[in-house]
Formats: sequence, C-alpha cells, structure tokens
Amino acid sequence: MKLQFISHSPDNHRLILIFAGWGTTPELYVGATRTGWDTLVAYDFDDFDFPTDIVGQYSTIYLFAWSLGVYAAHRALTDVSTTSAFAINGTLTPVSDTEGIPVDIFSATAATLSLRNLTKFRLRMAGSREALEQLELRLPSTPDIDMLRRQLEFVASDSKNNQTDNSIPWRRVYIGNDDRIFPSSAQHTAWSHNYPEVEIINLKAPHFIELSKIVHSVIPDTERVAHRFHKALPTYDKAAEAQRLIARRLADMAVKAAPKSRSLRVLEIGVGSGLFSRMYTVSLPIKSITYLDLYPIPQLNLAPEEYYMQADAEKWMEECTEQFDLIVSASTIQWFSHQARFFANASRCLTPDGALVCSTFLPGNLSELDTLRPSPMLYLTFAKLEAALQRNFTDVTIETQDIPLLFASPREALLHLKATGVGGSAAVSSSGASLLRALTPPAGQPVTLTYRPAWFTARNRNKYE
Repeated sequence: MKLQFISHSPDNHRLILIFAGWGTTPELYVGATRTGWDTLVAYDFDDFDFPTDIVGQYSTIYLFAWSLGVYAAHRALTDVSTTSAFAINGTLTPVSDTEGIPVDIFSATAATLSLRNLTKFRLRMAGSREALEQLELRLPSTPDIDMLRRQLEFVASDSKNNQTDNSIPWRRVYIGNDDRIFPSSAQHTAWSHNYPEVEIINLKAPHFIELSKIVHSVIPDTERVAHRFHKALPTYDKAAEAQRLIARRLADMAVKAAPKSRSLRVLEIGVGSGLFSRMYTVSLPIKSITYLDLYPIPQLNLAPEEYYMQADAEKWMEECTEQFDLIVSASTIQWFSHQARFFANASRCLTPDGALVCSTFLPGNLSELDTLRPSPMLYLTFAKLEAALQRNFTDVTIETQDIPLLFASPREALLHLKATGVGGSAAVSSSGASLLRALTPPAGQPVTLTYRPAWFTARNRNKYE
C-alpha cells in the first residue's frame, strides 16, 4: 500500500482519507480537497498495512472509498477511528457472485490482464469513449501490468479468508445504476442485506464517479457558507421567516432550560445578525455573553459583558478552557463535521448544571435543492442526534416540525435563499438558472421550500456526583 498527501497543512485537524480504486493514483483525486482539511490518498493495494501514526493528529476523519478501495479500507483501517465513511461503487465482498464482482469475471480479469485488456476495463469503468479520453489524462499512461495483476490476486486470495469485523462507521453508499464493474444489483444486495442502517444513494453514473463531487457535497465549503450568510446580513432579518420561527421557539426553550438563581455566562455559536440573540437575552439574567462566529459579528450590546470571537467553532471548542452556564446555537451545528465531538466538548465547557440548547436540521431539510448535488446534505437523523446527546447529557428533549414556505414563483423562492444566505448550502457550481429549475415544481403544485428543524435541550451530567 502506498500513501500520498495531495493537500496538507500542519494547522489542519481534519482529514479527508481516500482509498483509491484499483489501477488509479493520487492524480485522479486532486480536486477532492476542502479548506481546513488535509487530503490523504491510499492506493496500490498489495498489502493492507496502514501506518496509524500518520492519522493520529486528526480529530475528524472522513473516509471516501471507491471500488476495490472499499474492501481495502475495510481490511486496513481496523485500528483507525473514522468519523464517517462513504462507499462509492464497491462492497466489502469484492469477489462474489451475489455481492460483488462475479468470481469468474474477477479471476479472468487477473489471468488475462494486458495493456489492451486494461484499456477495455477502463472503458467499462468510464462508461463511454468520450469520458475515457478525459479520464486517461489523469490515469497512469504506462501502468505496471504485473503489479496490477498481483494486486488483483492478492485481493482474491485475501477475501477468501476475510474475517475482519466491520469497525468502519459506513454512513452512505453511492451506487451507479450503469456500473459495469461492480453490478449495481450486487451492491444493493451487499449493503441492504448486511448493513440495512446505511443510507443508499442511487446515481445515474457508470463505475467511475468523480470523487471530488461526492466530497464537496458531503463536506460544506465553510468559507463560502460564511461569505453567503455574511453578505445576507442586511436583508436577513426581514426575509428570514422560517428562521424567525425557529429562533423564537429556541429562545423560549433556552429560558426554560437555563440554570436558575444566578447571572449566566453564555456562549452563543453562530450569531449571524443577532436575531436569536435579541430574543433570549430579554428574558434571562445574563452576566456575560461570548459570541462566536466564522465572520465579523456586529456589536450587539445585549449583555453587561460581551466578548466577540471570530473562529471555526469546532476548533475553538476543542481548545476552550472556559466554563459557561448556557451554550446556545440557532441553526448552525448542522454545518459541523463532527457533531458528536462537539457535544462532548460542549459538556466539558459547561458548568455541572449547565445546559446546551440548540436548533439544527434533520434529513429532508430543503429537499427541493437536492437535485443540485449528488447527495443530500449530511444531517443526523433524529435517532442518531438523540444517541449522540445522551452520551454526554441528561434530560435530553428534542422537538421537530416541518415549516413549509410557499412562494408565488421560483424566482421569489430564489430571492429568499439569497436574502437569507441559505443558498450557501447548494452545490458550489449551482447557478441562478439551475436553482430556478430545481425550485420549479410540477404543474399545478405550489413553489415550496420546506425547512425541517429540530430543537433540543440537554442538561450537563453533574460532574460532582
């Protein structure tokens, strides 16, 4: 096995870990990067020895495995704690008549491998000659045929006796409906029968799926999101109809959940225009508020003491040594890459009887925009949200409600997204025209944007018990 970073900074504490497809090198994945993340590619699988020290510095690891890389990750990462994992056109049983590549085809591919046959394989992988021409610009032009044959033989031999437990937290599986390498029916069988909790995303695609598109749909561009929301500050409060309803309900919950009989030290994450801030501060005895956001926060003057922090909230919480009576956040934590770790850090930064009060979103939120990306945004389900909270908190209460907004035209819906900055959740390449198409409903149906918020309160476990 070989490893190569395609982006790396000593300041980054998050990692995109790619397990490559057979016969590919890091050049194929150069676009699979995000600001604030390192990207490491594992490839050439003639063994499954993974040096765990290379990933020891990372608090968050997102695994993206494609094709035979799915099996390689399954075998190699038994001692690596990944945060979330995503399989693309591959299974944990790669040599199988029912759940992978049929045994005879896999064996014949290895036995008859030549440069000519490799080109035929690549054509099936790409789906068309035009796609192959573009793909070959990023594939090895002088492949080592003997080495590639040995890798296939190694996988075939290893998979016969594979007893490895599945310790990887597979969260999503992407299946191309025109996959001519791993039959899509076999992939469905392998995942749905053995791992029914895994979300399956069906794509109109051949075996090769551009991994950068998957990475970008799963990991938000936080700089772009922050820029969109910051740009929308002058229009946000007037246009934020759903957000105002969410904030009002959250403020009421914060007042009920806050510790009693003392002035409160509050941490608010994702302040934005201060819409939520102005709601909860009028009803709580507050000593100080620390405001935390990705971009400059307007002076609010809502508490006797105010502190303004511009930082990545997840990283800031990792390093925080202060204690607060109340941590609140309105419609922000859905952008976090490791919410369970955030909850643990929030518990550490709360007083023994302190409370965490937040709103987030559940799967199905703004589903009208899902056609603009290869998969929906990565929201925790109700059950996973509850389980993550209960690991660090007691008295967990979660409330949910759909909030549909109706508009006279797709253009009005688009203006709402722009005025509130919500368009930052759409795909990077989304244009105004593509957004309008996505928001145009079938004839006779209203133009709708559906928000699916979840509100929760959680009491810190008494550390002195």
